[in-house]
Amino acid sequence: MVTLNGELAYLAGALRDGTVVIRSGYDYEVRLAQKSREWLEVLNDLFARIFGRSGSIYREKRRGASGAVRAYYVLRIFDKRVVGELIRLFDIATPQTRWGTPDIIRRAGADIVKHYVRGFFDAEGGLPKDPTRAKQHYISFDQANLDALAFIRSQLAQMGYRPTRITKTGSVWQFRLTRRADIMRFKNEIGSWHPEKKRRLDLLYASLGRQDLLFPSSPLHPSAQLPPPPELAGGHHKG
Repeated sequence: MVTLNGELAYLAGALRDGTVVIRSGYDYEVRLAQKSREWLEVLNDLFARIFGRSGSIYREKRRGASGAVRAYYVLRIFDKRVVGELIRLFDIATPQTRWGTPDIIRRAGADIVKHYVRGFFDAEGGLPKDPTRAKQHYISFDQANLDALAFIRSQLAQMGYRPTRITKTGSVWQFRLTRRADIMRFKNEIGSWHPEKKRRLDLLYASLGRQDLLFPSSPLHPSAQLPPPPELAGGHHKG
């Protein structure tokens, strides 16, 4: 039986972009689909380290309603124990709109919550595609479940961040961090283990840092040391 730690809390946040299901016929599956194969490799390694099981990653194409073909990568893990532990720990429900914040995360300490926020951002967060040229600088959090998003916002506010109000576009709720000090602090204190988002977050930080050289009086919140992303193992235990 696994117990909650930082890496497992990160996985819980990352699963906001995945599904954990039990189908008829005792078919137990964890599934995550992403454009970034590299991030799925990070997650697969975490599953191997925490549960001793990992899955397979493959490329898939699907035609959308508009007729355009969308290509992405899929991580699938078929394992009864992994699925059972995830559901037991995190109260996972499908579809995502029915899955609120897990009670174990609500009761956790600040350090565990920061890992959960990082995983949530890597799954459902956004930032400018080209931070060096963007006219607007921001970090966004997007989620179909209002309760889950409101928890993230409240935790950031308790840490001293100043998030925007939650707004709704279509079926998705969103809030942002838009203040320079908040964005720079987020990068240092919470950060990202998603390779592409980490790259863009670093660029955004550098761009804001150059602005700070022009306006040195702008106060920056002292930040904690960010834990490094987990190293990929040389191989996985196949489940």
